[in-house]
This record gives sequence, structure tokens and C-alpha cells, in this order.
Amino acid sequence: MTITKRNMFLLTAVITLFTITILTALVPFILQKKFEIPFSVILYSPDFSMPLILMLFSITGLVIIRYSFLKTNSSEIFFFSLFLISLVFDLSRSYVAVFSYFRIPEYYNIYASRVCYFGRFLGLASLFTAAFFTFDTETKKIETAAAVIVMISYMLSSSIPFSTYKLSTMIQQPGYFTYFAFSIFSIECLTVLTYIFSFIQSRSREYILLSISMVFVFTGRETTFFISDPARFLTGLILLAAGTAIYSNKVRQIYSWY
Repeated sequence: MTITKRNMFLLTAVITLFTITILTALVPFILQKKFEIPFSVILYSPDFSMPLILMLFSITGLVIIRYSFLKTNSSEIFFFSLFLISLVFDLSRSYVAVFSYFRIPEYYNIYASRVCYFGRFLGLASLFTAAFFTFDTETKKIETAAAVIVMISYMLSSSIPFSTYKLSTMIQQPGYFTYFAFSIFSIECLTVLTYIFSFIQSRSREYILLSISMVFVFTGRETTFFISDPARFLTGLILLAAGTAIYSNKVRQIYSWY
């Protein structure tokens, strides 16, 4: 993927995500007009508003990354950007919060949960793939890798079994949750270890800092995904922001050597 294509892709993503976020934020006002539900009840509900806040973080991060890497061809930053884009699927949690005000079939909640888990798998796979692109990988394979992880994420989210319980964020809890959580944690550990292995190969301390940034990102992502408490969500968002800042800064330093 060329720099021009990547920059155009990120610009399109920012515009699309911004539009989706605005439309979602308008939902409470539409409901007040049609169903006389006070918009403040929905808008200020943590279950509805926290995914919107996460989207503002995503859009801001994408804008900063696009202009920071405007003339730098980095495979890693493309997949990290894909991770930021995957946060948009958390907006399905906002719609689950809206569903709670109406008597609707349960399969709507299940569908929204699958959309949310698709974003979760896509984000995790993007970070895992970005770690492997720290090695000498042909740039032309980026599109292929992106298509593969999108398909894998879709298949996993479509086939994941759900239990009868819900998470605190109102989406369905996966069946065999312990095994699910262990699998996610294992992939996160492999991602961190890949950067450590890159450090052993290159003896560059930037890769150690990249591994640390991944710990921040993973911790923040798990917190914002599984916990609905506003204070803990804010803590997770700060960790996400810190990890994103460290990651993008160190990748930029690495590519400034070439």
C-alpha cells in the first residue's frame, strides 16, 4: 500500500467515523421527538455515552496519526490505525442501551453484540498483525493481511456462542467465558512478546517501549470493553491514550532512521 492510498484511506475513515458518531449522538433527540423519552435520560446514560466518548478518542487518534505519518510509509501504523477504526463497532453498545427502553426481540441484542465482538476481534487481530510487520515484510502484502483479519474476525464473531448472561456493558457474555478470556489474553501476550523478540534481534530500546505501549493499550481496551463504571472507563481511556501516544511516537522514531 502506497503512502497516498493509506492517507486517503485514513481520511475516508475519519469522515465516516465522524458521521456515524454524529448520527448516533442524535438518536436521543429523535426518540424524544417521536416517543417523548427525555433525551437527557439516554444521552447522559453511561451505557450510551461511553462508546461515543471512545469514538471521539478514535477519531482524534486517527487525525493525529494521519498527519504525523503523512510522508512516512509504515506498515505497523496502518494496522494500528485499523485498531482505532475497529472501536467504531463499540457504538453497537449505545444501541443496546437504546433497545432497553423498548420491548424488542432478544435477537436484536444478540446481533448488536456480534457487531461489537467483530470490532473486538478485528482490533486484537490488527495489533497482533502490526507486531509481525516490525519484521521485514513486503508492503504489497498489507492489503492481503488486512482482508484476512477482517474475514477471520467476521467468522469468529458470527460463530461465537453466547450465554444467557450479559456483561456490565449490556452486551451478551460469550459462552465458556473463561476460555474466551484466556484466548484473548494469550494473543495479547504473544503480541507483546513479538516486540520483545524484535528488541532481541535489533537491540533497539524502541521495541521495548513498543511492548510497554501494547500493555497500556491492551489494559485500556479490556477496561473500556468489559467495564461500564465511568471512573474505570476513564482510567482505561487514559491508558489507551498513553499507549497510543507511546506507540505512534516510537514507530515514527524507528522510521526516521531509514
